[in-house]
Amino acid sequence: MKKSSFAFAVSLAVASVATTPVPAVTFGALATIYVASGVYDDGSGENAGHATTVTCTNVSGFLVHLRIVILGPAGNVEGSTISFPVGHGTTVAVSTHGTLSFNETNLLTGPVVHGALNVESTQSAVFCSAMVVAAGSPSSGVALHMVRIHADPGTTE
Repeated sequence: MKKSSFAFAVSLAVASVATTPVPAVTFGALATIYVASGVYDDGSGENAGHATTVTCTNVSGFLVHLRIVILGPAGNVEGSTISFPVGHGTTVAVSTHGTLSFNETNLLTGPVVHGALNVESTQSAVFCSAMVVAAGSPSSGVALHMVRIHADPGTTE
């Protein structure tokens, strides 16, 4: 009985994190909040080969605007989203090409080797992760190290 009470309390705490707004900094325009290197896409196309996927969750308590930019090794833009709205508590995914793992926005970048990515947002309380995934496998991938540029108040990443 104690175990299930503890499990319930943990699940309630986790649910609370996703639904309770955290203090956020509002930027006057889109600001880079994350960068990462190691972006890779082998150019295989939809649900095949390898792709890079970025997932972001908004916990700011506000509607935010988000933009994901994929850069090639020389800094050239290989693909990007237009600025799009993301509601509080919402998680979005963007990939260099379609995968079986996510219901994502597909950037159709074509091949990218030694690339980088930028995540831009109008709020600091958006948290993201990135990974190179085997697009044809729903459970295989390698995490990319994301560097936070504009820290959210009271958080450590």
